[in-house]
Amino acid sequence: MNLTEQESIFCQALGMTSLLGELSNRDFLNSDYYNENIHFAGNGDNFRKILKASGMGNPATMQMFLYILLVMPKETLSGLDDITIDSWENALKTIIQSFNPSVTTTYPGESSGDLSTVNYYRHIRNAVSHSRCVYETEEGRQYVTFKDEDPKRSYHCEIKMLTSDVGSMLEVLQKQIMIYLNRHKV
Repeated sequence: MNLTEQESIFCQALGMTSLLGELSNRDFLNSDYYNENIHFAGNGDNFRKILKASGMGNPATMQMFLYILLVMPKETLSGLDDITIDSWENALKTIIQSFNPSVTTTYPGESSGDLSTVNYYRHIRNAVSHSRCVYETEEGRQYVTFKDEDPKRSYHCEIKMLTSDVGSMLEVLQKQIMIYLNRHKV
């Protein structure tokens, strides 16, 4: 591999998200290996309680994954061009529209009534990079709301969707990034 230091950091972060995802898919926290061989330094009982209560697929993990997949590529991949970003935006738009999210936007050129006009990639990326994501449960269903705003111009956009849909969105982003990396770097 011929990676810059920043690209290497990004690839390491991407590898960790993949590892955590696979461990979660295999119910690692209920495995014999975890229960018999993993010992936390310091306050181990509390870490186990936290992990038991929240699991590996919790909002904090999702927030880290979103940051790695949406914010880091644009900041760390030296050869990333507008064509690639546009293809990621289009892939994200296609999958998000299939979820039928609740969207409120006042940004120019966008309409809450026409979801095809919304730049999901930009708004969700901005919400994640500024930690403006709200995780809540309503009527037994878990949602995340991404809040992007430009207070200087009084624009705002809120995109609300099921957290399970965000998981599907993460898979699409990861695939798009891996296609790029396979072609250009790794």
